[in-house]
Amino acid sequence: MEVCYCPTPLAEEREYWNEYLTLEKVQDAHARSRCRGENGTEPWSCGDSDCSARLEARLATRGRPFLGSLKRT
Repeated sequence: MEVCYCPTPLAEEREYWNEYLTLEKVQDAHARSRCRGENGTEPWSCGDSDCSARLEARLATRGRPFLGSLKRT
């Protein structure tokens, strides 16, 4: 998970990541219309937001952890 302030998620990083990873899905942690940083009610609030933590917790219950897969090889 990463806080991304650009309009297209991972716009700068994608070309480098594509060399090593297949990005299955890239999405916002929640609707940008509800994001205080995006709607102007609290600029730069995403740096301290818990929306990424909530999404990480939900995703931790699905599939195999990526880092754990690397440590086994």
